[in-house]
Amino acid sequence: MINQSFFVWDEGKYVRLNMSEILIIVIWRNYVRFVARDYIHTVRATLDGVLSQLPEGMFARTHKSFAVSLLHLREVEKDEVKVSVPDFKETDKGAAKVDAFQLQEDKKEIENIGSITIPVSKQYYADLVSKLTVLNKGYTKASQPQPDTATEP
Repeated sequence: MINQSFFVWDEGKYVRLNMSEILIIVIWRNYVRFVARDYIHTVRATLDGVLSQLPEGMFARTHKSFAVSLLHLREVEKDEVKVSVPDFKETDKGAAKVDAFQLQEDKKEIENIGSITIPVSKQYYADLVSKLTVLNKGYTKASQPQPDTATEP
């Protein structure tokens, strides 16, 4: 499943995109942008239309303007997620992270970032979490065993 690919029509030619490389999918004006570490491809489509054609379980919608690759998902909070950018080294030049709204600007690539922060809307949070494999589901900090503070005489 990771080596699956598809083609998009971008700037007068068909371009192959590997699903394993796509970090996020972003709405930009009347277009959809496929954002990977080394490229951003923009196509005329809707986010719903794109997600309906991709394999279920690869991407999850987080917001009206964003979908995230579950393969690259790093952290999930109630109001945002972080997506790791592969092969990022702390010694690389550039910012350590980028806000996803910056990707709605007219850019062709992202460089030297460690993570992308993406907003999560309340209406998409439950569906996003349902697609995660969680090993210790229901185990919260409050349910952790507390150390015994009493000392024996």
